[in-house]
Amino acid sequence: MTRSIALSLGILALSLGCTPGDEAADASIDVPLGDAMAPACDGDLVCPSDVPYTNTSCHTGLSCPYPAPNCDGPQTAVCTGERWQIVPPDSSTCLLGGFTPPEPERCRTPFTGTSSGAVTVQVGDAFVWGPQGGAMVAIDVLLEDTAMPLTCVEARITVRVDGVVEPQARYGLRLRCGASNGLIVVLSSLPCEARDYPVQIDVEVTGVGSGTLTTMMMGGQTTGLPVCPMD
Repeated sequence: MTRSIALSLGILALSLGCTPGDEAADASIDVPLGDAMAPACDGDLVCPSDVPYTNTSCHTGLSCPYPAPNCDGPQTAVCTGERWQIVPPDSSTCLLGGFTPPEPERCRTPFTGTSSGAVTVQVGDAFVWGPQGGAMVAIDVLLEDTAMPLTCVEARITVRVDGVVEPQARYGLRLRCGASNGLIVVLSSLPCEARDYPVQIDVEVTGVGSGTLTTMMMGGQTTGLPVCPMD
């Protein structure tokens, strides 16, 4: 089963080793929080607890403010045409280089039970380069044949690029129809050479199982601030 990975190159980073739920909403902003276990396939009926992923399904008319770090005002998730769109803060006084687009969807209450199921890992055929020159691997995690519909799970992800093992990352992932949305793992090393790099991705989903993908991905910086040696 092949799924396209919709990405924004404006996503700069996703912190490695984060703990699910470690960035609670700012109490000073009135966010009508919904259940993190919101409907997985039929669209959000209320404002999700965390910023929804762009272009995922929702019910038109919702407008949900969320804290924007280093900015005076909030960012807003607006549901138009049954799809979420993210509106940057109105304030022009954001610090540290301006407003950073939202990270891939996360959730606060990962599944803690056990459920049989298959874990599939999917990636594109090239690395993703952010505007500041960082190299990333864009991953989709897909859960199939689970005994129950799961919408929030904990995933531990290890990426190996050209034999170099990246630090293990831990995420609370929101799932829609069993799939994550454009999960991004930031690499500590730079695949600067314009060649195929061997990549192995191991994903362990707590209470469900694990999956491994071995593939080749094309290196060579294609976008962003130049950080690789120029020929």
